[in-house]
Amino acid sequence: MKRIFTMALLLGGAIHTLQAQYGYFRMSSGYSWNAFQKTGQVMTFKPGQGAAGLDPSNSMIVPMINQNTSDTSKWAISNVNSGYAKGATINMFGGYMINPYFGVELGLTYLLGSTISSTVVENDPTLGIGATSTTNTRTNGLSLMPGFYVRAAKPEAKLAPYMRLGLSVPVFGATYHELAIDAPRAELIPGLGSYNAIKTQINVKTESDFSIGANGGVGISYRPIPLVTIGIEMNGQMLFVKSKKSTLTKYDLSIDGDKEDRLLKLSTFSTVTEFVDKIDANSNTTTFGKIHQSKDKPQIPGKSYVDEDKPRQVLRTSANFNAIGFSVGITINMSKDLFKNPTGKL
Repeated sequence: MKRIFTMALLLGGAIHTLQAQYGYFRMSSGYSWNAFQKTGQVMTFKPGQGAAGLDPSNSMIVPMINQNTSDTSKWAISNVNSGYAKGATINMFGGYMINPYFGVELGLTYLLGSTISSTVVENDPTLGIGATSTTNTRTNGLSLMPGFYVRAAKPEAKLAPYMRLGLSVPVFGATYHELAIDAPRAELIPGLGSYNAIKTQINVKTESDFSIGANGGVGISYRPIPLVTIGIEMNGQMLFVKSKKSTLTKYDLSIDGDKEDRLLKLSTFSTVTEFVDKIDANSNTTTFGKIHQSKDKPQIPGKSYVDEDKPRQVLRTSANFNAIGFSVGITINMSKDLFKNPTGKL
């Protein structure tokens, strides 16, 4: 008799679990920012020196800072602590509850990155006294987020805490840099005492290489009717995205009011940067003595030159996409039984 009773309980539990299996579709939106501590940094481009500084291939990739070292009464230098994951997010998840407490899911998250800005005012050997460089950068992109979902409450409970944990895999998007330079007393050829007023607008698009990180969240869900669940959560992400390629998309230059679009006059070496994990004597770089010059100049026999038709190669950098955030969303629970009686009323 006890065995029959035990088997009946197990059978009833199995039937209950089977009925508790269902798929779901969740949509949410929220906002994320750069973790709890102000330790993250974002990068920007700094022009080179001398007349060659007008060639983007002589630029350096440096951390963004706010700086004023031109006016002695306003001397100051400070870090721009932020992250590329700062901004609004739109999230879509499809999942399946294996039992009332555990499910697996696959999500897509689109980041509408906020603009991060910095201003540098300095007395530069090339750009002259009071040269101002302003940088704005932002990221838009789509990430794939596979993971699992845990619901910590009885199946019939309307209010339930939950946890989710998964991976972050960027699949589409780019980081955009907009650099504006205003140099009213630029000395393009040092030592001549000749000054020029220079203004430039440079736009750069940076694409990412394959990267992978982790994300997770904890929240509270409320199920007013069996068909619908409403949730709010705090979430976080640990992710550094590897740079793959940067492309100059705009280069407007004005010298003493004479404007020109220099983008069409530049070679691939000057407009495209390829990020690699190692550079050596065979790399397309000037680091080890290769010469970079315009195609219209003759090459000197015995000298080694970069390939102007190929991208400049530099060591790879990683962008900080660590973040914390929150989101609010709604879930549609989907099964035949729920669709027959979505409100749960008899």
